[in-house]
Amino acid sequence: MRARAWLAAGLFFICGLAVGSIVTIRIGQRMLRNAFSAPADAPSPLDRRARRIEGQLKRALDLSPAQAAQVDAAIDQTTREIKVLRVDTGQRLQEVLNRGIAAAAAPLTPGQKARFYALARTRLEALGLAFNPPANP
Repeated sequence: MRARAWLAAGLFFICGLAVGSIVTIRIGQRMLRNAFSAPADAPSPLDRRARRIEGQLKRALDLSPAQAAQVDAAIDQTTREIKVLRVDTGQRLQEVLNRGIAAAAAPLTPGQKARFYALARTRLEALGLAFNPPANP
């Protein structure tokens, strides 16, 4: 009877671990997909963090309205620059991945290339990235 209880507890633990892992992976994929595909002017978690930092600074430093406006403007400008950097980095990542895919496919036979490109497309689309195979596969 005790062995059954331990077995049941173990199976319950393993199932919980598996479900937790799958959920974590899916959430991570969604976050990456959103990060790579969102334009620089789209609202993002960075905007919420910037507002929170602005509020914390106003309270902690007892800023005058003029100071608060200047600090807010500086934080807003930094937030815009970070978002543009994120978009640029996403585009560069896309280029690097596409070059890597093309290089990895170079020694493959036409049949292998077709299967390889199908796998690559699935992987990239899961991350919210576009798949741009070479013109001459």
